Amino acid sequence: MYIQVFEYIETFFLLLVRITGIFTSAPVIGAESLPAQIRIMTALVLSMLLMPAEISSRGAVKIPPQTYIFALIVVKEILLGLLLGFVASFVIEGVKLAGELMGIQIGFAMVSVIDPESQQEESITGSFNYLIFTLIFLMINGHHLIIEALNQSLRIVPLGLVYYNGNFVSEIFDRAPEFFTIGVKIAAPIVVPLIMLSVVLGIISRAVPRLEVFLISFPLNILVSFMIIIYYMDDLVKYFIYLIHSNIFDELIRILYLLK
Repeated sequence: MYIQVFEYIETFFLLLVRITGIFTSAPVIGAESLPAQIRIMTALVLSMLLMPAEISSRGAVKIPPQTYIFALIVVKEILLGLLLGFVASFVIEGVKLAGELMGIQIGFAMVSVIDPESQQEESITGSFNYLIFTLIFLMINGHHLIIEALNQSLRIVPLGLVYYNGNFVSEIFDRAPEFFTIGVKIAAPIVVPLIMLSVVLGIISRAVPRLEVFLISFPLNILVSFMIIIYYMDDLVKYFIYLIHSNIFDELIRILYLLK
């Protein structure tokens, strides 16, 4: 009986480790602005909720008595959680990159605020994009999708049976530049018209040298960018929803199957 209880404790610990890994690096729910106590308590509650289903479906994890083997399994589990959160965070990094690109072109590059996720300074447009994404993420229950992906990970890659392979590692590295593509796609509808506007203003300054183009370019850039953002907001929201479903949930499930 004591052996069985000990196996249950080991199973719960491995489950907690995997969940903690995800809650450390996943977007929004892993933000540094979210107190560590809340993240730890949430991980504990989720572990307790998922534990009965895990025991009833697969039973307790059978781990050899050697301490180093258990330590290796723990490292694999927390690394899996961290990698899953890392893959999911590509989207949020792309959103922030889009804000940086937009800020540079609009003229807000020198204006910075504190990023609520990383607690670091970033452009005001990057913070704006992040807040919009976070709002949409919570409105469509994106945190539920991450929890569902976590639940699916227990079915696809059972506790204690994480075996990393070349396909998995290669896929992680292949997906890493994805944030740049996402950032360019989000920023392009604003950056491209502003570049064209700069070209037009440059031509005007050549044609009319006495006209102080620099004095009107900054407020004009802000006005045009705000008009584009208002017009573009509906499509931006739809694209954010697509990213949350496709590039976070679906991508996590696909990567998990590489470990099966």
